[in-house]
Amino acid sequence: MTVSGAGAGGDGDAWPALAVVRLASNELRAQIPHLSGEEASDLLRRVTTAAADLDALRLALVGRVEESEVWRQDANGTANSWLRSQHTLDHRSAQADLRAARALRNYPALREAAESGALTRAHIDAILAIGEANEVRRRALGDFMHIFVGVGRRQPVSVLKAVMRAWADQVAPVGMARDEDEAHQRRFLHVNLLADGVHLEGFFAKAEGAKVIAALNAALTKSRRAVTGGDERPAWAPPGDNESH
Repeated sequence: MTVSGAGAGGDGDAWPALAVVRLASNELRAQIPHLSGEEASDLLRRVTTAAADLDALRLALVGRVEESEVWRQDANGTANSWLRSQHTLDHRSAQADLRAARALRNYPALREAAESGALTRAHIDAILAIGEANEVRRRALGDFMHIFVGVGRRQPVSVLKAVMRAWADQVAPVGMARDEDEAHQRRFLHVNLLADGVHLEGFFAKAEGAKVIAALNAALTKSRRAVTGGDERPAWAPPGDNESH
């Protein structure tokens, strides 16, 4: 692809295609106050798809920067250090960009879905974070990628993660055990006493969390029965337990 205006002092408008995108964005932004709720929702859906498409374009550019080895212009430079110095990213963000860019090259199904705007960057990162967490998963990921892409096309990131964790538990149970151990090390519970009640904030590994939920439900149900004298449904359940299918 040939693009005129390259390197013209960093002026984005020197790239005709990007100038058109910016113009369209400004025009749509001006229309927002005049849209009905349904029109705004429809436009939001379309913009979300377009944003995912642009994210894929951005990752393709990150990949090209890495492949071109322009970063060798700096002594002891790396692709990561180039992204940090030239594009104001921190190390972690640059590393995530490079990993996602490589994945789009390596997994055609992932690339097609990203370039069509069907997968958000959050979906891509979830697939890679779980699917490439260790060598066993990495070797198996390609055979299952079309399944995960299909889930990501239809479901939010939380559902995709649940599906992938179930897969990882079958593919590499040792890896999942290590994940659970790391989750155990991250556990915490903050209790804030407020004027009208108690605010809880915490994190537990899955097994510990299930015990906490059971204990809370038991205590709250007992308290409720003392007031009403009747049976009560659990006071709280994990996300998804009360959702219709």
